[in-house]
Amino acid sequence: MEIILLAAAIGGIYSLWKLLARIRFEKVRAFVFLEALRRGDLNSEANQHTAFAPSNVVPSMAEAARVYQHKMYSGKLFPIIGEAYLRGMVPSITSLVAHVIYNVAKSEPVKFVPVRRSSRLGVSETSYETYFGEYIKQISLLSKRAPSEFLELLYSLDDEPCRRAFQQGVTPKTIAELFTRHHGLTVQASAAT
Repeated sequence: MEIILLAAAIGGIYSLWKLLARIRFEKVRAFVFLEALRRGDLNSEANQHTAFAPSNVVPSMAEAARVYQHKMYSGKLFPIIGEAYLRGMVPSITSLVAHVIYNVAKSEPVKFVPVRRSSRLGVSETSYETYFGEYIKQISLLSKRAPSEFLELLYSLDDEPCRRAFQQGVTPKTIAELFTRHHGLTVQASAAT
């Protein structure tokens, strides 16, 4: 009987160890995915960047993911993975575990800012981050509102249309005009309220 209990305990510990290894691998994938978005890649392109096996993770990649987790999420594991899921990363772990991570991440107070992370990460701004900054400036000019009045709305939306516009060479002003019109932030709409 004791041998059966010992075998069950060893099996449970081994299963837990494998699960934790998969979650750590998912963190590295999340880092790669979110960095691809920061560069301006579309979700489909970012997902292609995450199509690698755990054996392809080199120590420097794992360390970069750990530093990113520390700087952006105060060292918390689930928010980095959950944010990637929220932004469109396809999970590589079982749906039950992915669902738990997603739900825990949704309840976290960490706000996801689509871009402009460079100052927090201590790296240079990407061309998409510069484009996104100009986009925010144009929304502010067109709506005659301070960015603080619309950033909550902007950050709650998927920025894929903005990344698509960036890739297609659409000016930030053009996409800002569409955004302000669609969300009722035009000067005429704000004057009517």
